[in-house]
Amino acid sequence: MLIGEIAALVGVTSRAVRHYHHIGLLPEPARQANGYRAYTVRDAVLLARIRRLTEIGLSLDEVRDVLADDAGRELGEVLAELDADLARQEREIQERRQVLAVLLEAPLTSAGPLSPALAALLEHAPATTSPAAAKDREHLALLDAAGDEAGAAVFGALRPLAEDPGVLALYERLDELEGAGVGDPRIAPLAAELAAAVPDEVLAVIDVYGIVIVLALHAAAVTRPHLVGADGSLRLRYGALFDLRVPSASIASARVERRFPDGGLVRVDEDGTLDLAVGSRTTVTVELTGPGEFVRPLGRRGSARTLRFHADDPRAVVAALTAAGRAAPPALAPEGATPPRVSLTPERTAPSSPPAPTA
Repeated sequence: MLIGEIAALVGVTSRAVRHYHHIGLLPEPARQANGYRAYTVRDAVLLARIRRLTEIGLSLDEVRDVLADDAGRELGEVLAELDADLARQEREIQERRQVLAVLLEAPLTSAGPLSPALAALLEHAPATTSPAAAKDREHLALLDAAGDEAGAAVFGALRPLAEDPGVLALYERLDELEGAGVGDPRIAPLAAELAAAVPDEVLAVIDVYGIVIVLALHAAAVTRPHLVGADGSLRLRYGALFDLRVPSASIASARVERRFPDGGLVRVDEDGTLDLAVGSRTTVTVELTGPGEFVRPLGRRGSARTLRFHADDPRAVVAALTAAGRAAPPALAPEGATPPRVSLTPERTAPSSPPAPTA
């Protein structure tokens, strides 16, 4: 079989087969007199095993360890870790289903769906047409979208304030300040009353700056999404904190894979996996042809060979990346050479005409 035939048989791209050869995961077969590789059934079986192992969530380094251990001891250990990770995901999914059940029991509104904690808070808030109150509700909805425990604690701490009838008078005074200058004498006393009205329990859970950061990050994730270029390049962004480009030639493979990584917004594992999670979830996994260096949000440098990020339509993103890979396979490195380091270029500004589709 030729490379295109074995790739079609197993269900991968010719580019992926070349990449597996390049990193030593799949041994090079003998070549015919015309220089073409001649693959056997044994090669196809090994390639199919590599595909199966990557589909169940193993990284290429883990696949290498499994294939190197003929006795299967490494496979057992790796599968045990994978099973534990799937069990954690199962628990998280069950928790989300419990929240969903609560939402389905309550009447849905134009502002929903909301978490049970925020829905309970707004249920006890007085009815008002105040523009300032409407902005507060929008801010709470954005905080609710973060989906963390701190938001639920804030909503619970705000309950006494929502039930206080005096809060309507504060909103009315805020509305009267629309268009007022910075030197307006009404601002200082109203600010003092607003600060005094906020329960101490709210500040004990999360400070004002923390709320502002959460709101800014989620707004930036909407206005600055990940992008796939027409040439198959990939641009990953997280607001103004993280921005890098991955050339098409540096992408070995891409697949739809839903994961729920622990840690912060931009997380790098010791095994060289970069996670850019949204709502504690990633939906696309991209394997690079070599380790790539990048700059973390606070200026430290990092290195990764696997990129995982969230996309609203992960199948469209993977289709765009793999289509570009089939159209332009990368040049082969000399046999026995070490994988080149991938250049992941940090960017500081958004393009004037962003490519499509968005991730």
